[in-house]
Amino acid sequence: MYSASQIFKEAQLYGKDVTIFHLGDYDPSGHAAADAIERTFGETFDCSINFDRIAILPEQIERFNLPTRPTKQSDSRARGWAGSECVELDSMPPSGLRSLVENAITSLIDWYEWEQLKQIEREERETLERTLAGFTASQNGENDDELPTPF
Repeated sequence: MYSASQIFKEAQLYGKDVTIFHLGDYDPSGHAAADAIERTFGETFDCSINFDRIAILPEQIERFNLPTRPTKQSDSRARGWAGSECVELDSMPPSGLRSLVENAITSLIDWYEWEQLKQIEREERETLERTLAGFTASQNGENDDELPTPF
């Protein structure tokens, strides 16, 4: 986590926001792990992050009809657990996980800027293709009369 915090701090120097999308079990240990990650970045490494839990959330249990299990009373964190049931992340269908991650990532995209960059990329590609075509033509002896004579 230390090396990640250093990378995140460097990105922030360039004006980038850092977001961590957390996917974990819906149980006392899963929530404690998420809390520890978020706390460690902030308190131990003095690294400002946006921490977004995207799975498993209570509403996803019903939406995906995920299998539940009772809370393990042997878990020391169970006393403070507000949930009535627990769910393992592995029970989420891969397509559901993919969709959650994709939606989380794309929610951060500035679509206007994205389209501007795609337009610049198209123009650069066209310029490179024209340059390559002209170079190839000159190598094949085509359009020699259009090329300047060196003497």
